[in-house]
Amino acid sequence: MESLERTQTKDYIADILRTEIFKRNIKDGEKLKQSEVAAAMGVSRMPVREALQMLEMEGVLERLGNRHMKVNGVSFESAKAQFRMIKALEKEICLILSEKQVDAQPFRKIADAYKGKMVAKDSEGCRKLELDFHQLLSEATGIPTIKRAHEQLLSGFFTFVIGNYDFDFEANYKHIEKISQHLAENDLSKLMDGFEDYFQYYVEILKKELEGMNNEHP
Repeated sequence: MESLERTQTKDYIADILRTEIFKRNIKDGEKLKQSEVAAAMGVSRMPVREALQMLEMEGVLERLGNRHMKVNGVSFESAKAQFRMIKALEKEICLILSEKQVDAQPFRKIADAYKGKMVAKDSEGCRKLELDFHQLLSEATGIPTIKRAHEQLLSGFFTFVIGNYDFDFEANYKHIEKISQHLAENDLSKLMDGFEDYFQYYVEILKKELEGMNNEHP
């Protein structure tokens, strides 16, 4: 039970630090020290060390020679690059799904469920379903290495954006619905265009949000 509790604590600490970094409350280039983080959060050093290691693996932190960690903050350019990588991988995943003639019905079900949550004004439900939609793409390939690589890209900042940024949920629904429709039709040309439109939509959101943060955190 002790190891389970420590794991939960480690994840909790990582979530808090990740969120504070993405919100820029912890600034780009700031140094984090295990002992200081542990004291500030009222926890022992062990779960803090494990949480910092998690964030280092995600690229959110960078290890320094003095055992401190440096924050790698998020800029518009770095965020755009991350989303471009996800777009490229998901387009390749769709080529695999097309070759395998994977059943698109689960994607249509998510789109339909999203519409229901949107009508009910359940924003948290919409956000969860959008993440489910992305995760289903690599899961549907049946290839564990692709699923793992995709999950790694989706974790961290992408998940933070989906879970926290302001959206026009109707616009999000239309993008998801179109992509699921093109998957069902196995229309690769429209499918590629659908991903281009979807991610360009997000680039505009990133620009608005991150430039706004620049004004708040000069």
